[in-house]
Amino acid sequence: MPKSWQLLLGIVVNGFLVSLPLLWVKVGLDVYFSHPATWLVYLLLSVFCCAESYASQQLTYQRSNRAEKSGLPYLMGIIVLLVFWLCIYDSAKYLPANSVQILCCSVAVIAGVILRFLSIKHLNIYFLSHISCIDKHRLITSGVYSIVRHPSELGLLLICSGLAIFTSSVSAIILTAVLVFLSLYRIRLEDAMLQKMFPQQFSNYAGSTRGLIPGLPIRARS
Repeated sequence: MPKSWQLLLGIVVNGFLVSLPLLWVKVGLDVYFSHPATWLVYLLLSVFCCAESYASQQLTYQRSNRAEKSGLPYLMGIIVLLVFWLCIYDSAKYLPANSVQILCCSVAVIAGVILRFLSIKHLNIYFLSHISCIDKHRLITSGVYSIVRHPSELGLLLICSGLAIFTSSVSAIILTAVLVFLSLYRIRLEDAMLQKMFPQQFSNYAGSTRGLIPGLPIRARS
């Protein structure tokens, strides 16, 4: 299948999965889509789906070694999808209160999408869903990884928190908080793995680059 068709298929499948809550929205779709904020929510989610599909399509996949905590990525993926579903469902009931909320949350989501896209594209064969490594693994410290060690995790948290606050969905905000703790746990595991693989190189890298948010370091286990 040509790559352009693969990209289109990925966007359609992602869009379909994200849109499933529309089947249970209690108001009519004409009412649901009558508010500009609803369209903005869908625009932001569409940007995410397109960026993820495109970046994933560019990856050169290689077989990875045995994964640690192999169920963790699936759990986090389910939570992310639930956050999206709740945001779409609750956006029919709760809409942004003011333009400042709309602007700040939209910027957070767009920034998160950009971080995710750059992370996936820059790592390429080293971008793995599971906590594992490939043969002849390298420690990437350039590009967006020179700013934070885990830009992909930061991007995902920005996307989920931005959408949850945008739609004022309490359930989505709670799930995003759970996602934060799981992300921190994953980061500790990844840092510990990299510390074992690249003792001196990773120590130098972790000493000069924050784990998740500049100014709030997450130190690897020694």
